Amino acid sequence: MMQTSGPGYVVKYTADFDAVPSTDAVTASVANWMPDDADPALVEMAREFIADAFTQVLNPRGLSATVVIRDLVIHDVDFSEYAFKRFTIAGLEALLAESSA
Repeated sequence: MMQTSGPGYVVKYTADFDAVPSTDAVTASVANWMPDDADPALVEMAREFIADAFTQVLNPRGLSATVVIRDLVIHDVDFSEYAFKRFTIAGLEALLAESSA
């Protein structure tokens, strides 16, 4: 899944994940981010909110996942952890709807 956002916030990353039957919380790790010198606290916040979004979408379907986040773009001025969650939910729900059609 690749997620990007519109004006106002920068939300861009690629996520590889395997969904499995479970209602455990999603685990997520960040393989790499840009720029290399991004604030580690912002990287961690993005990871947490992406994992929360996956949990929110997958758990009601009886699923969980291990997520690897790659190419995570952190923009210190236009960063919003809530935007990461909102756009992840929208992208994941669209992906799941597409795969079940």
